[in-house]
Formats: sequence, C-alpha cells, structure tokens
Amino acid sequence: MIFKYFIISLLILSNLLCSIVSDIKITGNSKTHDEIILREIKHPMPAIYDSTKSREDKERIYNLGIFSNVQIKQIDSTYHITVIETFQYLPIPILEYDEGHGVSFGVGLAYLNFRGQNEQLLFSLVRGTSYEYYFDYYNPWAYGDHGSLFAQIYQTEYTSINYYINYLEKGFFLGTGIHKDRYHKYKCVIGHEFILIKKDENESKIKKNYVNYDSSYRYFDIILDYRYDTRDIYIDPSIGRLLRLIINPKIGISTNHRLNVDLSIRNYFKISNIPLDPIVSLYSKLVFKSTKNIPVFENLSLGGEDFVRGYSPVFELNNKKIKNNLEGTQIIYQNIELQHTLVERKSVNGIELGADIAYFFDLGVADYKIYSLKFNNLIYGYGCGLRLFISGLGVINFDIGFNPYGDWYFHPSDD
Repeated sequence: MIFKYFIISLLILSNLLCSIVSDIKITGNSKTHDEIILREIKHPMPAIYDSTKSREDKERIYNLGIFSNVQIKQIDSTYHITVIETFQYLPIPILEYDEGHGVSFGVGLAYLNFRGQNEQLLFSLVRGTSYEYYFDYYNPWAYGDHGSLFAQIYQTEYTSINYYINYLEKGFFLGTGIHKDRYHKYKCVIGHEFILIKKDENESKIKKNYVNYDSSYRYFDIILDYRYDTRDIYIDPSIGRLLRLIINPKIGISTNHRLNVDLSIRNYFKISNIPLDPIVSLYSKLVFKSTKNIPVFENLSLGGEDFVRGYSPVFELNNKKIKNNLEGTQIIYQNIELQHTLVERKSVNGIELGADIAYFFDLGVADYKIYSLKFNNLIYGYGCGLRLFISGLGVINFDIGFNPYGDWYFHPSDD
C-alpha cells in the first residue's frame, strides 16, 4: 500500500514538474527587440504553466499592433512565444473622404515599428476640398509602467460645410501617459493652437450666415484623458468595458477661455451558443461645452459618422422637419450595435485581414445649452455596415444609414 502511494506521488510530482515553465523563448521577431515583447509578459517564471495568464500575455502582445499573429505554447520547460511581424513601413496614397467636404488626395508615410521598439512616426499631406498636414511621433512605453510620449505638429484648412467661413487651424501638442494597475490609463497633453476664420465669398450653396468674420483665436490647451479599459482584445473586443473621460480646458490668449468635456462608455457582450458568435455593444456619449461667447467652429453636427448615422452633417441636405435639431454644443448620444464575423481573420504575407458585418441603431439629441436639451427633439437612424480589419491600420468602417424620413447616407470612417 505504501509503495502504491509512493508511485502515485511520483506521478503527480512528475506531472507538476513537466508543467513548470522556467525560461522564455521568442521567435519570429526579426525587427522587433525582445524587450518590447518581454515587458508585456506577466506570467511568473519559474511557475506552473497557467493558460489564463498565457492568454492575457498573448492579448497584450497582439495589442501592440505590430504583429499579425501571436502564439504562446509550453514546450517542455520553455514559455515559447511565436510572432509574425506585420509591415514596418507603409507608404500611403491617401484618398480621403469627409462627409460634407468631399474627396481629398494626398500622400502619407507611416513607420509603425521605428527602431524595432514599437515607436511610430507618421507624416501626411492632403490637398483637395481640405488642405492639411501633420507629423506625429508616438512611443507607447518610454519609461515606467507604459509611460508614453507623444508629439504632433499639424495644420488644417477647409471651407465650412454649414457656414460662409474659411477655417484655418495650426499648432503643436506634446503629451505623456501612464498606466495604473491593469485597467486604468491616464494621459496629459499640452499644446498651442491658432485658429483663423475668414469670410467665404462663394455663395453658390445655401448655408447659415455668420457675421463675425475675420476673427482669430489663440489657445493654450490642456487635455486630460482618463480611460478605464477592461476589453479582452482592444482592437477587436468581444467582452469588457471602455470608459473614457476627456477634459479639455482651453486657456484663451487675448480671447475667451473655453472648456470641453467628453464622457463615453462602451460595453461589449459576447452572445454564445448561437451561430456566428455575435457581439453586442452599447455605446453612450455625452458632450458638454462651455457656452459663453462660444465661437461658431465649436458647433457640432448630430448627424453623420460621428453620432447619428442616416443623416448628413450638411444641415441643408436634411429633411426640413428636423434640420434645426441637428446642431449644438451639448449632445447626448446612444448607440446599440450587433456585429458578427463575415470573413475569418487570416494572415496574408504578414498582414492579418478579416471582415465583420454590423447592424446598428443610433439616437441622440443636441442643443446649444444644457438646460435646453429636450427629448422631443431626439432623432434616430439605423442601418448596417462592413468592418474591415487590417493589421497595422486597425478597423475601417463602411456604413449605410437610414432615417425615418426616407433618406439614406453612406458613412465611411476609421477607428
């Protein structure tokens, strides 16, 4: 009997020893430095192999956005990580479509894994219905616990789609961010922006008149950005929650001070045990702006890709019954969306490609004062769309929205 228990004990001990991982091996990263992957690993070493922690490590590595495939396996006592790197350089011929403004053309260059350390350099120049350029630098982990650094220089110029004004904005921003624990993320950005508006003499289209032409605005910006993020895979979540609060004080230089506040919550729910494993998401957003001497460029359109789809951001193109309800500085918005796989993701020459189809219902209300928001002015839209996933670029959306007045609009966008 003692011998029997001894044998059983040896077998149990042998199984435990076989399931222990004590070192890490990484393969497939010809450009990316090992440290970029190692700092995402939370599985203890040496320890018994934990499949849950391994899955979490896989998600963190995948969410770096520089790999089209990530696999983690236990091979003997080794924690074996295999990655496939996506493209590093991305020359971009830009065909940009903006609702209301139309089509612009340009060129861009993205260096998505600069120096093999997951740093990003982005440059873009666009001409057409709008003129813009920007240069971005981003390092998601420069110090501490995900201590990030960000810098941007930019200029944008266009003619308003709703007012007889030409708009010019240019400036720069510098920022940093940190993580606290697993889910809490903080970012602080400071910068300077200069805005110039002039009268547009082209009166070939019906627009709202704006009398305070040829005005300039200069602000010192502070952007405080907090995120509570429990999503399983950030770039393609199936469960979890994202809460985001953005507080943006604009300190006026020879102009009025401003304050903008955005609060949004998105919840994801996976529906199991039915075909296609659909995902339901609920998205709520509140936008509030200080209203004292508010400049016209702070006005927002409730209709279009950013809020209620099925309407045009050009006010005059919408049904006359509701076009006066489509503009404001205070917005309450709600969305419900069901999404499922159309084409399974696959790696093609180092680029992961896939497609989902989505069905959505949007509703919202807008006005110029918080106390003026009235739910009898609420509008709603509905429709369906395509979600294209391209590793390194993220998700590109193509939506068709309908409204109860018999109109429909095409809404392309990106996440």
